[in-house]
Amino acid sequence: MREIIEHIIDRDNVIMTISGDSNTTVRDSIIVASEYKVPCLNVGYLNDYSVIGPFYIPEYSACPFCTDLGADYEDNGYKELENFNSFYRAPSSFINSSVASAMAMSDILHYFSGKRGAINSLGRRVGIGNKNLDIVKVEVQKNDKCKICRKAHP
Repeated sequence: MREIIEHIIDRDNVIMTISGDSNTTVRDSIIVASEYKVPCLNVGYLNDYSVIGPFYIPEYSACPFCTDLGADYEDNGYKELENFNSFYRAPSSFINSSVASAMAMSDILHYFSGKRGAINSLGRRVGIGNKNLDIVKVEVQKNDKCKICRKAHP
């Protein structure tokens, strides 16, 4: 997987969007993005919430693993939880995928237009409930001890 990601991002003006159900897709993508200093955005859903973020800009903002859980994931014994979750496959939904894609495209366009302040998922995960359209935001602070993206921190 890593070799495929490295081949794809070996170009200028690239942004990664990550949407994967495997245990390692998001983690491996963030590691490579931080090494190559490529911005990326995690896009997906959690049950009936379409979710994006955090929009990761190396040397600027938090990655999805900058939370306390992500920073010490392997050292604190969460491997068992990862193994348990590896058997679960979430059902896809047209509504979840289309709403998440629309939110992601909005943030990506703001990024490429240079309007970082308008990026809704910068420094946070953002979810929109597909039943009642409520919006949930979870702030994610950059963590200099993050084992996934710390190489990109100055």
